[in-house]
Amino acid sequence: MPRLRPSLVWSGLLLGVVACAGGERAPARRSVVLIVVDTLRRDHLSCYGYPRATSPNVDRLAAAGTRFDQAVSQAPWTTPSIGSLLTSRYPTEIGIRTERSALSDELSLLPELLRDAGWRTGAVVSHTFCSSQWNFDQGFESFDESNVLGHQAVTSPGVTARALEFVDAAAGEPFFLWAHYFDPHFAYVEHPEYPFGGRGDYDGPIASGMPFAELFPMRKDLGADDADEIRRLYDSEVAYTDRAIGDLLDGLRERGLFDDALIVFTADHGEEFFDHGGLGHARQVYQELVHVPLIVKLPSSFAAGASRAAAVETPVPLLDVFPTVLDVAGVAVPQGIEGRSLLAADGSWRPVARPFFSETSRAGGVRAIVDGGWKLIEKARDGTVELYRLAPDSRDAEDLAASEPQRAAELGAALQHWTAEVGERAPGSVELDLDAAELERLRSLGYAGADDGDS
Repeated sequence: MPRLRPSLVWSGLLLGVVACAGGERAPARRSVVLIVVDTLRRDHLSCYGYPRATSPNVDRLAAAGTRFDQAVSQAPWTTPSIGSLLTSRYPTEIGIRTERSALSDELSLLPELLRDAGWRTGAVVSHTFCSSQWNFDQGFESFDESNVLGHQAVTSPGVTARALEFVDAAAGEPFFLWAHYFDPHFAYVEHPEYPFGGRGDYDGPIASGMPFAELFPMRKDLGADDADEIRRLYDSEVAYTDRAIGDLLDGLRERGLFDDALIVFTADHGEEFFDHGGLGHARQVYQELVHVPLIVKLPSSFAAGASRAAAVETPVPLLDVFPTVLDVAGVAVPQGIEGRSLLAADGSWRPVARPFFSETSRAGGVRAIVDGGWKLIEKARDGTVELYRLAPDSRDAEDLAASEPQRAAELGAALQHWTAEVGERAPGSVELDLDAAELERLRSLGYAGADDGDS
């Protein structure tokens, strides 16, 4: 499908440029590696306290860098979340409303800014929703989609192989690499190398590789043992993906590129395993869906004298990744973006504490505000609000809206103000013309409104 070129021009897009949030820095031309794992729950990684050894390679990266304990995605599904990550704008601001919504050509993506500043740019993606069809190839000189093979495929080794091919093709020049891993996304497949004990006595309906179209309709009849089996299969996927990420990181080490590269590891969203009665993602903004891992390893030569914590507990939105990358690279940050660099002028971590938001148009529209250690969720379909106290391991378990009415009212007013404000800035959507077969494929995977009436 040819790239869409909408006539709508978003007048609020690059209003100008400002100096990097960390102060004026000469471009250092350090390479940047952005690793995004699709559908990865923060609380299923060992470095975030998970009891299963699912992530030894990510743990090793965390030990070399900084772990952000309260990073929040701006949406619970791929297109708006990664679109937000690569533009530092909220999903509504970039016109991502439905599964047909694609990125506009008028947006300015992180790889475009780095390419224009002299970086080689390459991406290896493994999901349709961040493919060239959805216009995510903007700014990339190399955009590999050979691992967009569907939900039944196993693609992590292929992503690593293609990513290292791009690194080698860069031939010593500074590069920006986006590596997108998909395997933890359903279908949940058991990898024999990572059985995590298995369930020898399990005789329920859950099976490795079960299509989501079969799994989702039976969700209301599943019990605790079934949920445990789903989590075990999911953890096997996470561990398998971690090994492929380890191969990528080892490949950088072998090429002498690891130490002085900026490496950012995160996820687009999480996954619900009946935490709030649901299964899958996209429809809600509870912690299991938007509380994501974020690990940043700075270049060894960057602000070497700065003191840095091994972990940061300040809540931060993924919007802040974009300006942080530009800050380290010494590239001017565009005005009008929503993110703020996570770095202070001396190179130490100093996130800007402020309200920020997550949203989804699914289930009638659900939005959340995070501010001052609290999170308020508003569901447009029935007008209900829920209030939760936040901590690194909070799970949106106890709704305090009734017992904290004033706080709920204040956060609700702020959320309404933001909703109105961001709505005024929202452009028209760029909607793909998907054929009947493509729409049916999305519906079979739980998209395209297939379960929009469910929570």
